[in-house]
Amino acid sequence: MAGEQSRQPKTWTAGQQVRREEMLKQLADLKVQREADMKAEIEALLRLEQANLLVAERRAASAATRKAITQVNEQLRAQYSEL
Repeated sequence: MAGEQSRQPKTWTAGQQVRREEMLKQLADLKVQREADMKAEIEALLRLEQANLLVAERRAASAATRKAITQVNEQLRAQYSEL
């Protein structure tokens, strides 16, 4: 029976009700702030990923350029050795 009594709706005093409403408002504010923080973190992670992709593209382009230069150098050496 003691368990049933704790399940009954509690009546709030005016002071308790004000405090309860303040706490609910704080919880709502914290939820909004948490969502804003999560959004900002996701946006930062997306910017970081985009930067990483750009770096990878630049490295690939640089590697392709080095490979092309090496091939041209080899061709020039071959032509020079024929002279």
